[in-house]
Amino acid sequence: MDNYLGNHQDWSIEDKFPSQEYDKIEPISERLRSMYARADKSKLKFTALNIVSVIWMVEALEYHLSRFKELSVNTAPDLHKLDISKEKSLEIKNAQFEAAAYINTVGQLYYWTISISGSAPAKITEVTESFRHKNTAHSSWHFQKEYETPYVRDLHAMLFRGSLRNSNKELIFQIQKIQGQSVELNLLKDHLIILKEVEINFEAMLQ
Repeated sequence: MDNYLGNHQDWSIEDKFPSQEYDKIEPISERLRSMYARADKSKLKFTALNIVSVIWMVEALEYHLSRFKELSVNTAPDLHKLDISKEKSLEIKNAQFEAAAYINTVGQLYYWTISISGSAPAKITEVTESFRHKNTAHSSWHFQKEYETPYVRDLHAMLFRGSLRNSNKELIFQIQKIQGQSVELNLLKDHLIILKEVEINFEAMLQ
């Protein structure tokens, strides 16, 4: 390749688990790093930066989920009390900020998968088109669709106003797809689905 920034030989990616099978390597960002380190660089169709950027995005997902989990779990016991302390209220808000950052990173992965295969997998698509496109990247009011009523746009804007918990006291998010139909996001559960979709596409990228 004539683009020296993207030449594979100019990037030193360490395989920290050289004797382990991929499915035994955790976290997933390290698994992807090992997959790239072991790949035959002479056969790769994509530049090093294109590949490494995916690992960075997954590291970002892992970071935001870790912070979200810490903050949301810490606040769970107090949510059913009438009086929530200012400190706990701030932690809930910070957990929502982490969720928004997580969603926007999923949006990056959405466009990455489209760029390499022409389409994005189901969960990444759902999160991006329902949450990122309607709230975290821009408001529905700022990028209007004709089929959305003002009421639905207001519902999109309410995504991070207040806090919603499931029966397991996990902080979850719901957004209206169309009036009367909603999409739910549970980061603690959906994270594993998203990472599996990323891994499948990353592996295909290295073929």
